[in-house]
Amino acid sequence: MRALRITLRTPRPCILPLAYNELVQGLLYSCWRESLPQLHDAGFGEQGMRLFTFGPLGGKASIDGKKRTIRFERLVSLEVRTPVEDLLDELAAQLAARGVVRLGAYELQVLNLECCDRLLFPRQARVSMRSAVVAERGLEDGHSLPLAPTDEGWLDCVRTNAANKAATLGVSCSQELQVIPLSDTLRKRVTRFKGTYVTGWVGDLILACDPQLLATLYCCGIGAKNSQGFGMFRINDDALA
Repeated sequence: MRALRITLRTPRPCILPLAYNELVQGLLYSCWRESLPQLHDAGFGEQGMRLFTFGPLGGKASIDGKKRTIRFERLVSLEVRTPVEDLLDELAAQLAARGVVRLGAYELQVLNLECCDRLLFPRQARVSMRSAVVAERGLEDGHSLPLAPTDEGWLDCVRTNAANKAATLGVSCSQELQVIPLSDTLRKRVTRFKGTYVTGWVGDLILACDPQLLATLYCCGIGAKNSQGFGMFRINDDALA
């Protein structure tokens, strides 16, 4: 299971909207457009799973709450995960060949690319959400109702999504995914993606399942809208449940 950590350098302050996930997703799809044109529209398997996720941008930054912008100085980092090695290989090759990428109105230099493997996954772990976990219930009018971890149906949505990812990748699971949200850590996050509000939750969860399924969720993300930059988590190795 692999992750690519990307370090970019900006020659001048890079000012992005707080809801910058659309810009990051566009950068990633631009790297996959020629060799994997089906990824954007069709995804993988019958469910059309995109099978990748990315985390929040990192680096020295300041937020302007009134303008709803975030300003990065010098270095900007990004982590992309996927269980599909071809995606990371192509992404790394394209970034290395280009040397420069665009985020909004800014051109940033590709400074470093680092592939990271996590090989060992427990059966039960406490995880911290790096980006919000999203679960939604479809409505008859075609819209979706966002669910909170305390809502009935939230766990079923998360479980069904995880099962679809496992089925697409051929991962067999003898243990059903168990999720315990730690309510004292949870915080609601609302952002916009392509003009639509997305509601999710950050905080800590206890996950219990087959190690193979945990590995799949680690690389794909947990919950919905992972390819939009939601559902990435880190495993708290010093706080295994």
